[in-house]
Amino acid sequence: MKRIFILVSILCGASAFAQDLTDAQKAALDAATTINNTKVAEAPAPKPNYWKTSVDFDLGLNQAWMTNWTAGGYPTISLAAGIDGKANYEKGRAQWDNRMQLNYGLMWSADKANLIQSSNDRIYLESKFDYKMAEKSKFAYSAGVDFRTQFAPSLDNFRQGENSHKWIGDLKSSILSPAYLNISLGVDWKPVPWFDMSMSPLTGGIVIVARQDNDLRKRYGMEKLDDTNYKSSKWLLGAQVKANVNIKVNDWLHYETQFVVFANYLGKVTEQSVKGTEDNSYFDGKTNDIYRINWDNKLSFNVAKYFKVALQTWLLYDPSVYYVKKGADNKTIENVRFAPVQFKEFFSINFTYTIAGK
Repeated sequence: MKRIFILVSILCGASAFAQDLTDAQKAALDAATTINNTKVAEAPAPKPNYWKTSVDFDLGLNQAWMTNWTAGGYPTISLAAGIDGKANYEKGRAQWDNRMQLNYGLMWSADKANLIQSSNDRIYLESKFDYKMAEKSKFAYSAGVDFRTQFAPSLDNFRQGENSHKWIGDLKSSILSPAYLNISLGVDWKPVPWFDMSMSPLTGGIVIVARQDNDLRKRYGMEKLDDTNYKSSKWLLGAQVKANVNIKVNDWLHYETQFVVFANYLGKVTEQSVKGTEDNSYFDGKTNDIYRINWDNKLSFNVAKYFKVALQTWLLYDPSVYYVKKGADNKTIENVRFAPVQFKEFFSINFTYTIAGK
């Protein structure tokens, strides 16, 4: 009887243990199912960045020195710096491109002791907004603005004062003298990534000569107020075509150019005369502000990570501007060129550092 009781107790305990085990397994299975059915929290997608930004800093130093050099020439030292900044936005059919180019250079030459001359001076700001006509269209509605001027006064016809060794010269340009501002509306065509053309049949512009110098204002085609004074600005309304090429051949060679033609609906031909200071000789000619051409080029070659060789050229054809070349005595006029082609070339070996957005 006692054995039967012990056997029944063992069976009852085993049954209870098995029941507890089954309940534990069921609870574990339910927990696993719950975990599997629970969605894993996904990491938030990175916020899209529609901007691409970059800034190039250039610094170049050139020196030439000679002693008893019979072949001629003078020791010179030149320093040039430049900043080229870009900030471009693109989202869907909208694109907004902005660029700032600043260049400034100084030169010292032994033939003009104690005189520091400007060798390169340029401020150029440009902003353009495009909205594509269709998602994959190569044409876009376009609105743009650009501004050109320089930092500091620039002189020519240098000579020394009669009673001092101080160098003096005739003013050629200064900050906001001249300055060109254009605002355009039209259509942009971009058939390939490295080329685009803006055609703007409605372009408003203003030419400014802020410096109170009547000879300078006259030289840049400002309208006459009275016998001795000229206006400080003139308004333009016309059409503009602007073409840009930007080719990166490889990691070392890069070429870009911009060609701009502006036709002024309000332009007119003006008779101009330039008189000498002593002999009262004068030159007559015609200037006009009917059109203007700008052509900028830049070819750069990276010889090392932080060093670059660059060739830049700027061409300006403005028939409203004339150029005066005086004699050595600064009293007679040797040459007057109406509507001359203005050209500048700048070759440099620079230390270059680039900051670009990711």
